[in-house]
Amino acid sequence: MDKVGALALKYQPGDPLDEATTLGPLASAAQRDKVRVYIRQAVADGAEIVVGSKEMREKEKGYFVVPTIFDKVSPEMAIAREEIFGPVLCVQSFTKEEEAVALANATDYGLTATAWTRDLGRAKRLARRINAGFVVIRTSGEEGSGLSLANVLAVCAEPHKASGFGAEWGVKGLEAYSTLKAVHMLGN
Repeated sequence: MDKVGALALKYQPGDPLDEATTLGPLASAAQRDKVRVYIRQAVADGAEIVVGSKEMREKEKGYFVVPTIFDKVSPEMAIAREEIFGPVLCVQSFTKEEEAVALANATDYGLTATAWTRDLGRAKRLARRINAGFVVIRTSGEEGSGLSLANVLAVCAEPHKASGFGAEWGVKGLEAYSTLKAVHMLGN
């Protein structure tokens, strides 16, 4: 939690035109307010803020939300089940691999997931069992992956469960624009 909290503190909202900014504003006042409602509800439900502002004051003029990390999150809480589309991280503890898979699959959404482990065999097992269109395997705590998640998602992730709108941007969507043709050759 200390490492995750320290990393989150590096992502402070600011002017997206400033090169020093690591986190820009949300798309609209309505989205900012929606994220704030999720944060307030999580606190009311018993989740504990590890990093973030309970007051949720705006850092600057705009649609900013300070990155917020919650601990003591149960699977029934809205912040664990729903797509928030804001800088909110929910930490759910587990002791066994089966519990981790159950937590990951307990949501109605499944566009992406990330398996953080130093055990590559475990990561591969998790990736097969987690119901998500794209699973990122992280074997270290280092920042950056050398690839753009948005680009990978646009090419190869298929929506799972209630995540995303249709499969038109994935492989299945491309199949709609393809025609299968079989050629069978007899004789010489």
